[in-house]
Amino acid sequence: MNKRIGKKAISLERMLLFIYKVIYAAFIMALIVFLIKLVVITTVNTADMESEAFSNRIYNSEAIMYKNPDTGRLYPGVVEWEKFESADLEKDIDYLTKTRLCAKVTLLDSSGPKGTVYINKDLYEQLEPLARKGVSGSGSGKIIDRVYKNYFVEDGIKKPGELTISIIRKYD
Repeated sequence: MNKRIGKKAISLERMLLFIYKVIYAAFIMALIVFLIKLVVITTVNTADMESEAFSNRIYNSEAIMYKNPDTGRLYPGVVEWEKFESADLEKDIDYLTKTRLCAKVTLLDSSGPKGTVYINKDLYEQLEPLARKGVSGSGSGKIIDRVYKNYFVEDGIKKPGELTISIIRKYD
């Protein structure tokens, strides 16, 4: 019983096999595209890193740190009250993103707030209420509070204190 397959049956079999191969190739291509999109990072969020670097820059700033008059040595973590009181951090700390970053630096002693200095005060006062409530969007920003235990020198006496730095990074 030798059955012969006609030309139409052979071409139909080849066509079905071709369709199967095309569907299989499309599936493999879609899978490859999905895996590439899954692995490749398209956006990098640097807001937290930028705020942290700015906070460290303020905390270790020569504008507010105690400087030993005899040796000229700066003491990180020790704030000189006279410098802090008259500090103009906008002049002393050069940063390029003046329209995106602002900060409030508060020195606390055992009795409460001792003094406050601002960087980009107008922007800070504009963004703080929105940032504290967690409002997102281009008119608001993200606030990051950092508290550093430190000392401050007032009239030559070293006293324990706390330096609170509140940084707001405006959303783009």
